[in-house]
Amino acid sequence: MKIAFKYLSVIILLISISCEKEKKLVTKEIETPIITEEFKLNFLDEILSNKGDEYLYPYDYKNPYLMFQTFEYTGNTDIIYHKRMGKPSTFPEFINSYFKSIDTTFIISQLKENKSLDVYKLSEKGYNIIDWSKINYYDGVKEIKLVSEDSIQKLRDENEKEGQLMLGKPIFNKKLNKAYISMGYFMSHGYQLLYKKESNKWILDKTIMEYVN
Repeated sequence: MKIAFKYLSVIILLISISCEKEKKLVTKEIETPIITEEFKLNFLDEILSNKGDEYLYPYDYKNPYLMFQTFEYTGNTDIIYHKRMGKPSTFPEFINSYFKSIDTTFIISQLKENKSLDVYKLSEKGYNIIDWSKINYYDGVKEIKLVSEDSIQKLRDENEKEGQLMLGKPIFNKKLNKAYISMGYFMSHGYQLLYKKESNKWILDKTIMEYVN
């Protein structure tokens, strides 16, 4: 009887431990949200639709051609973050200092996922954006043109006239109420911007860094 009770106690203990682990796993999954492509595109649409944003629209350009950059994370530290961090740090560590978080894995996963973000869907919302890979590309030796030279020149002229706004793909904190994005105008200047969500609207919180070409 005592042996049976002992085994029963062990079983109850194992079940308890298993439940606790499952609870922690569920909690962890809740704390790490899934950021959909729609969420990212809606964020971009919302901040870009604010034509009064003096950072995104500092000149007379009101419908510039959008060009997106994908950050290639290597894990290396960079001395440019020394002023903020007090030491050479990685990009995720730098961003997390503004998000007030220490979990860099969430940032790193977004950097990887952003590579497949289809930013060209923004054209459906009226933004100027061109997939240049369908216009021309370099094969390592020469330029391969997929459309006529006149068409390419027309697009280049339009880009110069309307301006070229270069954007990084957005990074969010786990609460999805803060967002980081980099921006710049070709051969001009740029900023790293932090947005925050208030009353269900994205508003500019602060500039993080700036540069001038």
